[in-house]
Amino acid sequence: MNRGALVCFVLFMGCLSLFSQERVDTIEVLENQFEEIELDIPTESPEKSDIKSPALAMTLSALLPGAGQIYNGSYWKTPVILGFAGYFTYAIIVLHDLYVDYRQRYHDSITENNPTGNTDIRFIRDFYRDQRDRFGWYMGFLYLINLLDAYVEATLTGFDVGEDLTLRVFPFVEMNGISGLRFRISF
Repeated sequence: MNRGALVCFVLFMGCLSLFSQERVDTIEVLENQFEEIELDIPTESPEKSDIKSPALAMTLSALLPGAGQIYNGSYWKTPVILGFAGYFTYAIIVLHDLYVDYRQRYHDSITENNPTGNTDIRFIRDFYRDQRDRFGWYMGFLYLINLLDAYVEATLTGFDVGEDLTLRVFPFVEMNGISGLRFRISF
């Protein structure tokens, strides 16, 4: 019983809001007490020769996956794209060979006595066909992601964030007891 009463007392006291006699705008007081934090991030304005063509980047990536990333200067992305493409191609070839093998086995299992063939072999044949098709979809998604990445990166080469980039952090407390941090970003 004492424990329950103590819990109720603590919860009741937590719900009370205590106010001082004089109302003061706490945001102004806290803003005046704390210095603003400025992040000095060096930015460079791109020259005309540094701006990349999104159409050329997409065309290069469409002709040879990873070429648009090389054009954009993201050299590390090309081995990743080519590595996934190589793996997916290898998986498609191996799974297709297995599918063809089990397709022939299933065709050979169809006889006059068993016109539906061996159902186990048919199940394995369908499994390998589905897996081959799934890796084909993976290859298509990789190709589209390759094109999209080349386009977005080429588009953002001319993006200028400006010379004055400042982040200011202010603590705040509202009258209802909510407190936190307020962030202001200047461009």
